[in-house]
Amino acid sequence: MEQIAAVLQQTLSPDAGTRKSAEQQLRQGERTPGYCQILLELVCSESMPAEIRMAAAIALKNFVKVNWGPSPEFDVAPEEEDKIRKFVLEAMFACKGNLQNQLSHALHLIAKRDFPSKWPELVPFLAVQLQSDDLDKLIPTLSAMEQLFKKFKYESKSMDLWSELKSCLLAVQAPLTDLFIKMAGFVSQQNQLGPDGVAQWLNLMCLIVKVYHSLCVQDIPEYFEDHLKPWMDGFLQLLALDCSSQVSSAGEPTSLDQLKTEICEVVTLYAQRYEEEIMPFMQGIMQTVWHLVEATGNETRYDTMVCAALDFLAMICQRTYYESYFAAEGVLGLIANSVCVKNMTLRQEDLELFEDEPLDYMKRDLEGTDVGTRRRGAIDLVRALCRRFETQLFQILVQIIGELRNAGNWKKLDVVYCLVTAMAAKGETARAGAITTSQLINVTEFYTQQVRQHLTGPVNENPILKADALKFSVTFRNQFSPEVLIEVVRACDQLLTAELPVIHKYVAYALDKILITKNEQGQLVFSAQIVPVASLLSNLVTAFEKDPKSQNSPYLIKAILRVISIIDDESAHHAGAIASRLAVLVDATTKNPADPVHTHFLFETMCVLIKKTTTILQGSLDTQLFPLIEAILTQDKEDLIPYALQLIGALFASNVMRKAPPGQFASFVGFLLNEQLWSRSANIPAILTVLEVKQI
Repeated sequence: MEQIAAVLQQTLSPDAGTRKSAEQQLRQGERTPGYCQILLELVCSESMPAEIRMAAAIALKNFVKVNWGPSPEFDVAPEEEDKIRKFVLEAMFACKGNLQNQLSHALHLIAKRDFPSKWPELVPFLAVQLQSDDLDKLIPTLSAMEQLFKKFKYESKSMDLWSELKSCLLAVQAPLTDLFIKMAGFVSQQNQLGPDGVAQWLNLMCLIVKVYHSLCVQDIPEYFEDHLKPWMDGFLQLLALDCSSQVSSAGEPTSLDQLKTEICEVVTLYAQRYEEEIMPFMQGIMQTVWHLVEATGNETRYDTMVCAALDFLAMICQRTYYESYFAAEGVLGLIANSVCVKNMTLRQEDLELFEDEPLDYMKRDLEGTDVGTRRRGAIDLVRALCRRFETQLFQILVQIIGELRNAGNWKKLDVVYCLVTAMAAKGETARAGAITTSQLINVTEFYTQQVRQHLTGPVNENPILKADALKFSVTFRNQFSPEVLIEVVRACDQLLTAELPVIHKYVAYALDKILITKNEQGQLVFSAQIVPVASLLSNLVTAFEKDPKSQNSPYLIKAILRVISIIDDESAHHAGAIASRLAVLVDATTKNPADPVHTHFLFETMCVLIKKTTTILQGSLDTQLFPLIEAILTQDKEDLIPYALQLIGALFASNVMRKAPPGQFASFVGFLLNEQLWSRSANIPAILTVLEVKQI
């Protein structure tokens, strides 16, 4: 044991050579029977220094991660596996804090493979621990169960899964319910626990509810159905709970926030799938969740909880069972004002994200990563209400929209965009935008009244409203006439001269989507005759040069590709200048990692440019691109070599089409036959493309 302790100490050395040697010794020792037992003895030894105990716990976890994973380094003997399972379980209950967390992780990794087939006694053993009053036993027990049972939420129904679920329920359902009832009894006694005690209690309650949630997803267990009242009564108490001692750290959710979030998800599940069972409790739940949304502040720590509550309301408002609650006089108006408008309004944190991390803001706004944000939750609630109460809700929302627009405040106009989009778009896809719209709202009229002025006004005024206007134009592009779309594209050209790079990216996003719009006859609306190709290309490339972070997203390069796809002969004569500026971007990509999607479209754009200008430039792009290709190949830039080969293929195809002599292309033949090149599967399609070009 002392020898392994000494080696573990060396793994913490600041000297890289010493660390590497010690890590090698540990790898050699892994094959020795009893290795894991020694590590566990070190972990549990209170006489050992804390750093050695932690190093031993991490070494054990890493051993388990490798040898209980899909590709073990070596086979552990069955009797050795039995010992490791037994000792890890015992050690987890013997330790506390971070040591316990490491061992809990190791336990989960083992159980993921071995439970229940090789470790059927695990859950019954854990179930017994639920009867303990010792938090140091309850927390690791519930943490282990939460990890083990999570699979029941996500895996598809099967006989094996249901058999496993049944065995877990038989062991856990009664003691878990008893523990919940006992712990819920502390709601009225929380002031006697002290801040640390309250935090531990809430953490414990959150784990109990997570375990319960996992066990109820596949179907409602009979035992839980028979004992639904204590669970629902407890949930109502906990949703209404206010713990002043719970203080957020750096805007993160507290244990109470996490607990309420989990409860909202559970009652949403029940209301959606087990309506009859939950009906006696629904009025109390709805009132409590409603009050939770109304009373909760705007701080970011509450966002996940508020979204879970909004999801609950959005789900139940569409169910016939609960329609009467929303049809009552004044309810829809209250929801529209107190919930929807409130949670759609941008906060200071959102504005800071727009200014400081515009790509993150755009991903939320455009790419669907806003799931879990208040704004998305409020928009989804409006859409859900419109499905069931469209006529009544529209009367309310039209009045609200009028008041917001009359206020003249840009933040309120931003909310108007959210409301109109939520009301108008009944069906929407990322590829096509809005595919079905409400007959009660005219999006072209809204464009005329509000969107146009934000697109065509001074380019540096109200940037968020310009972003809103561009997004709205993209969403409803298939409902707009060609004349409106042409107006939007011309406005985009002007907006590319704005100072803020984020506006350039919104413009690029709009161009990428709008330029491929088709009319009712299935023909493309846009051609070089109606699109200011030269100006757009110049402004888009200039936008790259203005923003040092432009290679971290694909928006601009995708827009350039769209414009080049419709390039006219006159603009093609200036393609050399465009290519030289794109070549600078390629060169930057070879030196500094860029967004992989940006890289893909950058090379794709180069290839399209070569193809579009073959007969006009007569090979003048070759001299600009050959040095870049050679640099990628000679420096063995593995990720970029397939793209370099793609460029070779495009250039050589252009050469063949012009019936020009092979010239410099002959020097690439030897490289194409390089064995190492063929050993990388990613290169093969591009190599074959080059070889298929005749005359090589």
